[in-house]
Amino acid sequence: QQQQHQQQQQQQAPPRDRQLDPDLGSPGDFRFSDVPKPENYLHTYRDLHTRVHTDMLGQLWEGTHRFLRSLFDENFMAHATISAGFHYPVRTQYATLHMQVRVNAGNICGDDGRGMEVGQLIETLKRDRMAFERDAETVKYQVTENVKVSLLAAASEYEQQNPGESACRQVAPLSYELGATAMPTIHDEGEEAEKEAEEEGEQNKGEGGIAKSKDEQDAQNAADDSRDSQIALNHEVADEVPASYLVNIQPAEGSVFYTMLYEQRQKCADEFGADPTFLYPLHVSVTGFFEASEFQIRRLRDVIPEMLQRELKDAGGPTIGKVICTKTGYVLFDMQASAITNFSQRLGEVSSRQCGLHIRPKAVNHISLACNRPEEAIREKIRRIFEAPEDAMDDASRLIRETRDGAEFDLVISRLLARSSFERLSEDGPHKFTEVVRIPLNSLIDIPTPR
Repeated sequence: QQQQHQQQQQQQAPPRDRQLDPDLGSPGDFRFSDVPKPENYLHTYRDLHTRVHTDMLGQLWEGTHRFLRSLFDENFMAHATISAGFHYPVRTQYATLHMQVRVNAGNICGDDGRGMEVGQLIETLKRDRMAFERDAETVKYQVTENVKVSLLAAASEYEQQNPGESACRQVAPLSYELGATAMPTIHDEGEEAEKEAEEEGEQNKGEGGIAKSKDEQDAQNAADDSRDSQIALNHEVADEVPASYLVNIQPAEGSVFYTMLYEQRQKCADEFGADPTFLYPLHVSVTGFFEASEFQIRRLRDVIPEMLQRELKDAGGPTIGKVICTKTGYVLFDMQASAITNFSQRLGEVSSRQCGLHIRPKAVNHISLACNRPEEAIREKIRRIFEAPEDAMDDASRLIRETRDGAEFDLVISRLLARSSFERLSEDGPHKFTEVVRIPLNSLIDIPTPR
């Protein structure tokens, strides 16, 4: 009956609506928007995370009261029950921030967990304005069949656009878990087995005990980088958050490995053109972007060397594995850096406790050499630029292997000065950073160089 009803809706709908996926349900009193949305567009209340957003909500609530007083007399307003707020999740066509107002018509917040009163929302943001941006908690909702179908269709579309990444997991007959999951270390082997396990509905390691594939890892990392770059632009409160920072490890400047890697990158660009990895220096991510004041950064600089040295003494420095090509268009240098991974986790804990910062640790497991390379043959050619065959005995191949085995790295804290885009890379150049501190890893501990 539901399918027949949807078919009737399609037949009655104007031509533009008949082109929509029937699984998305009827648009109701909202049509799907065909207006391009800018970066940082506010789709739902969970996109709010700045002081400007909090002030905007306060002004909206005050303006709503003024509007209602213009419609009703003071006696009516004195006895009226007014509920105003937002719902989440919502059907796809409703995904633009809007506030519902009910006058003597019940409460926005029902038993389904989807409602958020505007007053409660303002208090939440005043207490912790990054609460929704972190998205660190699992929240349970009860939704109608129409909303469920819309959300599952959106999750399916996301997975089609991001091959290898899971956005929907059915955890019970009438229960679904939605959202991208965290990804562990990229592994060189077992990709097909891990992919098959994911397709069978297995959960990620930490929830179901099964590791994600390296395709899923780089897809998540790419999404994180895009999200981090957007977060880095939000500096409305200059007195509290004057800058955005990033921690990574980079090839030691002036080292043989540094020179060779950038020469290989240039060769790749000359033969196949640039890609979005050229927006950043060659690096291994240690943290995502985080916002900090100068005072907080100074405190961070004081605690980092000792923490880093302790982890390096226990686990040693990073080592480079093979060059990996993924089906999602990436070419990666696989990395083993357990000391830096442990440091990243401790940094997140210590920075929160001692500096009042929210720093998101990364897996510290690869260098992105290329991305957006859908053709397998091109990925393979790029791989051969960066990696000499193990059985090749010519002088050039031996030099590449020796240089890779003796690679040296620095830990770098950088401040973002200006964000670029791949579309304007040729005009504006890459993202612009300034280094706050660069710490050679070999200076903290006598790390034996493998040969």
